[in-house]
Amino acid sequence: MKNLGRMSMTADSMPAKYASWAVPYRNSNVTTSISRLIRGGPQPAIEAAIDVSRQAPDLVKRVYIVTSSLSRCDVEQAFANAANGIPAPAHFVQLYWLLTNYFAACVEMGAIGYVICQP
Repeated sequence: MKNLGRMSMTADSMPAKYASWAVPYRNSNVTTSISRLIRGGPQPAIEAAIDVSRQAPDLVKRVYIVTSSLSRCDVEQAFANAANGIPAPAHFVQLYWLLTNYFAACVEMGAIGYVICQP
């Protein structure tokens, strides 16, 4: 959710972001050789496309969360059980609360939230 705030970066905050793309990714003192830019042309073309899209009034922002710990069938079953008076397990209630907050945060940022999960 913290990264949703970065979807609407101002023009003056972008140069620092662009500069970071030129160096290899590092995390926990591990440096990868994976390029940060994999498609879209050379960096100046990508920067221009980002500037155009950032200013577009009809821009559709999509945010995907991918999880292997969630099953659509399990969610449907939990709702069916709740409709029949069977209380949902505590972990489902917590997961439902987290997903509800995720979708609310997406709405606040003007984005459409998606969940990719098990069937």
